[in-house]
Amino acid sequence: IETGLGAYEAIRKPRTTRVQNVARENAALFHRSNPLYQLGTYGPMWLAGKYLPSIVHGRHDWLYGHDVTGPA
Repeated sequence: IETGLGAYEAIRKPRTTRVQNVARENAALFHRSNPLYQLGTYGPMWLAGKYLPSIVHGRHDWLYGHDVTGPA
């Protein structure tokens, strides 16, 4: 069991570490309290989402496009 869990951790840890790092970045990005920072962040994000949605949606293809039934 120990060998199997070690192999599982070796496969999963890089991806889960990246998920946690991106979540922290998103928390800082999407929860700004200063109205000027909000305007400077959310305005360009809105424009990008409206006119260049593939860029906005493509940021997380590595996460949401992952086939969990396929090989690691």
